[in-house]
Amino acid sequence: MEINGGDSLTIEKESDFSLQRVFLSSVKAPISKGRGDNIVNEPYAWESKENLRKLSIGKQVRVEMEFTKAIQSKQGGPDFVMNFGTVFLAKNNKNLGV
Repeated sequence: MEINGGDSLTIEKESDFSLQRVFLSSVKAPISKGRGDNIVNEPYAWESKENLRKLSIGKQVRVEMEFTKAIQSKQGGPDFVMNFGTVFLAKNNKNLGV
């Protein structure tokens, strides 16, 4: 499992071990912009990402997909599909978006 920000994670499917990025529905976390030494964080961006990481890294989860949204690329390339869902820890059924 990889944490992309405070509102999304990349999960590995148990069925075929493929990776899928899931955005937590009804959650909009502060963002970080930039790379390397030029990272600019909105307030609490690092804290939200770190909290989600600590809650979920290496743990088995259950995902209930809710909807998808296709984002058109600015250069006319292929669309980017965002998958939104609710993610629960399998052990205690805790909702990671709460």
